[in-house]
Amino acid sequence: MSSYDAVARGMFERMQAAFMAAGADAVTAMQRAEAAMFGMVQRQATMVAFVVNLPVAGRRLRGDGAAGAADETPALTRAGRSRALSGSMGP
Repeated sequence: MSSYDAVARGMFERMQAAFMAAGADAVTAMQRAEAAMFGMVQRQATMVAFVVNLPVAGRRLRGDGAAGAADETPALTRAGRSRALSGSMGP
């Protein structure tokens, strides 16, 4: 996310306007919008980390062999990251 990204900038401005409409002054509204967007990014990063690492953790808990797991991990990581970043909730 970048302040130069038009979509992110638009979302920030809409959030700031919403906080101002709720009674906050311009500076407070800007701070709240920044905090809200930071929270969104942090939650998304947590979800990506969960999706990427869950298959690896599952194999370790089940005690699957290390030889096969090492070969599968990069593909699962790429697939999990791709699904998480695209917003897809499917298999």
